[in-house]
Amino acid sequence: MSHQALGIDLSKVERLSVPNILHFVWIGDLNEVNTHYIDIWKKTNKDKQIFFWYDQDSSLCHLLNNAIRDFVSVKKIKNKDKAELKIKNHAFKYIYPKIKAGFSFDELVIEFLTKHEIPYQRPPKAIEDAWFGNRGFIKKSITELFCNDFDDFMRYYHYEIILRHNIASASDIVRLLIIYQYGGTYIDVDTLPYIDNIYHKLNEYIRKEGIVESDSFLLFKTVCFLKKINSEGGLPEAVIGCDENELGLDAVGFEEIKRLIELDLTDFSLDMILPLGETYVHKNLLALGSLRRFKGVYFNNFISSHQKSKAVRIILRVMKKRYRFLERNNCIFDCYIDDGSRCYLTRILPWRSELTTRNYCVTSVLTGPGLIVEVLLGLAYKAFNIGCLIEPSSIAEYMQNPDFGIALFQHTIDTPDGAYSTWRK
Repeated sequence: MSHQALGIDLSKVERLSVPNILHFVWIGDLNEVNTHYIDIWKKTNKDKQIFFWYDQDSSLCHLLNNAIRDFVSVKKIKNKDKAELKIKNHAFKYIYPKIKAGFSFDELVIEFLTKHEIPYQRPPKAIEDAWFGNRGFIKKSITELFCNDFDDFMRYYHYEIILRHNIASASDIVRLLIIYQYGGTYIDVDTLPYIDNIYHKLNEYIRKEGIVESDSFLLFKTVCFLKKINSEGGLPEAVIGCDENELGLDAVGFEEIKRLIELDLTDFSLDMILPLGETYVHKNLLALGSLRRFKGVYFNNFISSHQKSKAVRIILRVMKKRYRFLERNNCIFDCYIDDGSRCYLTRILPWRSELTTRNYCVTSVLTGPGLIVEVLLGLAYKAFNIGCLIEPSSIAEYMQNPDFGIALFQHTIDTPDGAYSTWRK
């Protein structure tokens, strides 16, 4: 079914040009960031500015979490999870009010750990401003995003980095604030530009033989590309040592694939990677990362919109309502106890224990792609007057049609850095 069959006239929806800015975010120790992928985006999109968003005062968020976890693990305590939760509650109530008063997060972390006699590793070396200039990045401060009407999001951000050490969710919050306030295109630091078009001979062979490309196969293609341009340093042996069994091939087929990859990459240069070019989105909407092989599935590793988009504003408003729902139900500082009652948002109540139980069902619909898609679907039904008989999953699939301008396909999500992301499992 097409948008015409849905009764949608997209020609009447105005499209706006997106600012020529690529936004990248890093929360934590800047010594640990891998800028190789950003460099590739920069070299293949020379018309774009690179904004690198960093919270200089929260570089010790990993140190805080690790120190508390290690402190609890060596103690003879029956319920270690409960003990860790209690200490992190104390940490938040000690640190956050002082941050609001203008004190440094990193200094407060050391202060808190010292006061409670919790051992910690030596803090990482400070990063100088030259780090950004030498790479051609424009340094931007995450804290500036929480000004004016967005101060509540500062609290949610610190809930995530202190209480849950959920850097993914903290980053989700930041990227939406960036896209709303600045416009442009947000990209995860573990995402690469679209590279599959460089494999002409290989892709022809894949089509001819009817080979279904698994995640391992796609990752293998990315690894070969990275090795060719020498952008990836020490790749994990598990990735380099990929064999035919992992790719679902026989030995003969695997040898042929390696031969074709070598041929495709013989004369490769970065000029062969297609730049993003001028990006347009429907007025007051946004575009979201997707993959053609996954029908109706979207990712927030790649987001594009114009400044002050109403849809992004609504997404932020819904996020705020969901955090307030957690606060009203005492699920920020305590773990959820199921009393049998149910409502639409009951699913987010296990917020505090999500990373402990590894039942990853909250983050996506609280701050991530699940939240964004739910809001977009709701807007689609209202804006385009779509009948209630059409399922949301069908609408999500229809939105991948290029005519909608919602799905962004010009990215590579199967990368060595991205393969180890908890949220992609």
